[in-house]
This record gives sequence, C-alpha cells and structure tokens, in this order.
Amino acid sequence: MAWSCCEIIQSIFNQFELSELLPYFKNSIESFTNQEDLLLQQITSIAFLKEFINKYWKNYFQKDNSLSKSLIKEINNVMKISVNLFMHSIRSYFMLILYQQSSFDIKQLEILKKEFTFFENFTNIESITNMEMYFPPKLWKSIIKVNFKDFHTYYNNNLDKYPLLS
Repeated sequence: MAWSCCEIIQSIFNQFELSELLPYFKNSIESFTNQEDLLLQQITSIAFLKEFINKYWKNYFQKDNSLSKSLIKEINNVMKISVNLFMHSIRSYFMLILYQQSSFDIKQLEILKKEFTFFENFTNIESITNMEMYFPPKLWKSIIKVNFKDFHTYYNNNLDKYPLLS
C-alpha cells in the first residue's frame, strides 16, 4: 500500500518544475532526520525526493543548467545532515539516477565527485549498479503507474477487514 501512495504522490509532484520544488528540498530531508514516525509524511518526502532528483539531473545535463548548478552547495550541505541509513539511500538514489541519465558519461564521475562531496564514497561502477540494496523496499523503485482507482479498489476490497476505512 505504501508504494502505491508513493507512486500517486510522485505523479502529483511530476506536474511541477524543478524551480517550484526547490524550496521544499531541505524540508523533505528533515522529516527523516527528525526521527518522526509520521508514515504518510515520510512517504510524501520519498515521493518528493524521487521527483526532485529526477528533475535535478535532467536539468543538470541541459545546456542552460544554471538552476541545478546553483543548487550544488545546498545539496552538499543537506547531505551532510546525518549519516543514518535513510541519508545513505538518498545519496545512493542521487547516484543511481545520475547513472541512468542518457547524457551521463562515467568519465564525468571524477568531475562530479569534486562538485558533489557526498559522491566520494562511490569508487567504481559496481558501487553504482549494486546500490539498490540500500533503498527502502519498493518505495524508491518505480513499479507501476498508479492512479486513484487503485485506492478506490483497495478501499472497497478491504472494508470487512478494516472497518475504520469507512
């Protein structure tokens, strides 16, 4: 159920430009570093970060990449916040999405390591391609395109088991 929520919420964030998402980047990280147990907020933060990171790298490899270049310092500062497992998964997701960009050349990695200080632990191509093991199950992975009908179906099929849904 959590991954369905994440996919739906991410599709909402997909409608926004990188410049519109930018003010919320640090807040989405803080919801995890504050160690709060607000599951929906964490799912929303993951959906936001997935979309933000995708849009960030797409912008970074554009001819006019001034917005993404201007964010490097802020991203590096935010990535220093904590060394917990969640922060490691965000760093790994940044690298994984970078690696999946069609305009990315592995030779650029050394240059990017100088710009993005949190890339220093990624030493070779194997560490990039094997990093999915660090992601929370299903939430970071795009599985299917989900829509509101999925929630409606879940609701109708589970009223007997979970009467609180009604």
